[in-house]
Amino acid sequence: MKYGFMALLLCCILILTGCAVEQATEAEGLKIVATIFPPYDFTRELTKGTPVSLSMLMKPGVESHSFDPSPADILSLKEADLFVCIGGSDEAWVDKMLESLGNEAPSALRLINTVEPLAADDHGHSLAAVDEHIWTAPKNAISMCEAVCGALCEADPQHCETYKANLDSYKKDLEALDRAFREAVQGGVRREVVFGDRFPFRHLAHAYDLAWHSPFAGCSGESEPDAAQIAVIIDLVKGDRIPVIFHIEGSDARIARMIAEETGAEIALLHSCHNLTKEELAAGESYLTLMKKNAQTLKRALDGEAS
Repeated sequence: MKYGFMALLLCCILILTGCAVEQATEAEGLKIVATIFPPYDFTRELTKGTPVSLSMLMKPGVESHSFDPSPADILSLKEADLFVCIGGSDEAWVDKMLESLGNEAPSALRLINTVEPLAADDHGHSLAAVDEHIWTAPKNAISMCEAVCGALCEADPQHCETYKANLDSYKKDLEALDRAFREAVQGGVRREVVFGDRFPFRHLAHAYDLAWHSPFAGCSGESEPDAAQIAVIIDLVKGDRIPVIFHIEGSDARIARMIAEETGAEIALLHSCHNLTKEELAAGESYLTLMKKNAQTLKRALDGEAS
């Protein structure tokens, strides 16, 4: 009995010691903080199989354009090894937050610098209003992921080969996504989309040469639609027999419904992937799953006929 008890005690000690080693190994991995969902999701894909700690500042369902970091956010950033953000005017608070941390600020990767800025398009849009939703074009997402992989390898050379292998695998998915959008556009009977909502898809439209119309002047949640422009768009939908009016996630779709009621068009969601709801995160939605749905919805809108 005595020896049996000692053996059992020894086993427990070994198990607990093993757990402690495993936890210590995990704790030794990179601590990474991302601002919003796209850089978070890209980093999550590229760090599969490595002992990283990854978190996202933007809470599910929060209006991203009015985000204000909390003291807890600043503390998590202070403890991070790598900070992945979009940068630009939409995240103007980033520079102030990093500056406040001084020498304790982590290495920061601004993904907006990885993508060429938009110029004027061929559909009458000057693109003077900057759209920093650069990830809505899959080719841009590839450039962003390549930059993330480079930053990961620099911060953690030990797992560089894993990061590169994950990048190679994920790039194939993103390239397939790009083909799905190209096929949706090339197979359509029109190259024109109408939004009864803000329009955070300038990069998507530019990548696939789509004409677009929206009564909103910008992407901000505080922007209001132009009543005269709504009337113009209603006439355009009727004249061009547009079958689908789009709205974005987190919207009440009020303007889209108004246009649809006046024209007989249906309304549909095109998800910008800027942020997800708690339910979407719990369901395992990702940039890829949401953008695949976008490609299918876009195909239906470009190929369909108005009722």
